Amino acid sequence: MTANFLQSDRLSPSEAERLTASLTKQQHYWVGLLSATIAAMVIVIVGAALKERIGAVPPLFRHPLFLEISWAAVVCFIAASVSFVLVKMLGLFEGMLTLHRLRGELVINSAKREAAEKIAVLQKEAELTTPLVPADYGRVVQPH
Repeated sequence: MTANFLQSDRLSPSEAERLTASLTKQQHYWVGLLSATIAAMVIVIVGAALKERIGAVPPLFRHPLFLEISWAAVVCFIAASVSFVLVKMLGLFEGMLTLHRLRGELVINSAKREAAEKIAVLQKEAELTTPLVPADYGRVVQPH
């Protein structure tokens, strides 16, 4: 989604560098979010599998406190990983809005530059088309 933000639109070199840096930062955020989501999914799957393993602990290690703490640790780890992904998603939305504001600012600056260039060209054309004649050329002179 953010890849199409990078279009030339007559950006200055510094504006293009600024936009590229912001897009790179956003892409890194996407990769981090994807990695965190995959890790959370693996943790949920492994945690669900551990539930069966913890319940099948050999009698030698079976103690009610051990089972409760073990399962609570697994649940806490699952909840923490899922919560981390959800919090990262909130940051993603803010990052996309910031990138959109930057893109809007750069497009407006580009449009202003283009309008100023058009005005300069029109002024230059007006200067060239002005006839080079004296100011009183064509004036009607009344005989005395």
